[in-house]
Amino acid sequence: MKHSIHLTPSEADISGRDLIDELLFHFPKVVSPKAHAIFDLMVFPTMLPLVIYLAKQNPRAGAIMGLNMAVEGGVSLFTDYPPAVVPLISFRNHIRFGMVFAPLSALLAILMPGLTKRQRILLSFMPIIPFLLNGLSKPEAK
Repeated sequence: MKHSIHLTPSEADISGRDLIDELLFHFPKVVSPKAHAIFDLMVFPTMLPLVIYLAKQNPRAGAIMGLNMAVEGGVSLFTDYPPAVVPLISFRNHIRFGMVFAPLSALLAILMPGLTKRQRILLSFMPIIPFLLNGLSKPEAK
């Protein structure tokens, strides 16, 4: 028995952006772009010692944390929130990117072979923080 799915034209035109925006709709918006920027600026420098620590234990764990640091730093550098360094990405797209990258980062940590249980838990739960921060941020406020 074959099952078929019939979508109306409006349902078939749902984009990835619409799905992320729908997910974001369910979070209360309590974090301003400025507060988000301050949080990003405070967290970024603390990631380097963690990258070094993990890389000494296991190069794969260090690489995953280094990837997270590079992506977080890069996206923050190019976002137009105050203070903007190189404002190429809208704050709304910064949030969308974070909502997609956080689960992918966690999935990478879960699927990466050669990690200890402790490293896997740490690296798969760390993306929850930016996921929640992005979900709680007000994309339209400046």
